[in-house]
Amino acid sequence: MSRKLERAARQERARQDQLRAQAIRTRRIRLAIVAAITAAAGAIIVVIVVQAGGEDPSPASTSSTASSAPTPQAPGETPISSLNWPAQARGLSERVDGLGFPPGGDQSYHAHVLLSVYVDGQQVPVPADIGFYESGAHSSLHTHTPDGVIHMEADDPYPYTLAHIMTTWGVPFGENILGDYTATGDKSVHVYINGKPASRDSELVDGDNVVVAYGMMGSFPTEPPTDALENA
Repeated sequence: MSRKLERAARQERARQDQLRAQAIRTRRIRLAIVAAITAAAGAIIVVIVVQAGGEDPSPASTSSTASSAPTPQAPGETPISSLNWPAQARGLSERVDGLGFPPGGDQSYHAHVLLSVYVDGQQVPVPADIGFYESGAHSSLHTHTPDGVIHMEADDPYPYTLAHIMTTWGVPFGENILGDYTATGDKSVHVYINGKPASRDSELVDGDNVVVAYGMMGSFPTEPPTDALENA
């Protein structure tokens, strides 16, 4: 009876996770629609103003536009734009098949770990919908929310690893590679689990605090807060 109650509780948690994920996707779609409408309205206004004036924008307005451009990054500084690594749904089936994950099943095994990623001291957001197919279904390893909480769900325990997470995410990852960054000089790729050095192939267990980072040692926390796990 106790096992049935635990299984029912896990299934209910999974259902709530899916509802939260659906709400996040719906909100993103609405925001994208609003942004598109705003951009279209702005373009129409520009056309009307140019046609009414009958002349090209003045040098003063051109200068103003140029001055509002982002300030160039200093040599060696990591561009913020390069730290947006969305979940890659394209090719997910092939990647997951190659990893040999078990199906989600009845979620008798349902574990969570927290993943934090850093590049030159800057935190890289771990997005929602890692492991989600375009159909809306998901692999047994996935994320529902953009807070770094990784869900691992299957009929039985399975030896998921950090390498599995990064492959499912679609981010290049190896001993000397993280995303677009390659180890060079005093900058390298680091892996920590619960504050201790680890391997990309270390088996993950429920509650693990996982850090993967690129950069100089000391530029990132090896054991960041795990508040997000408490709400998983």
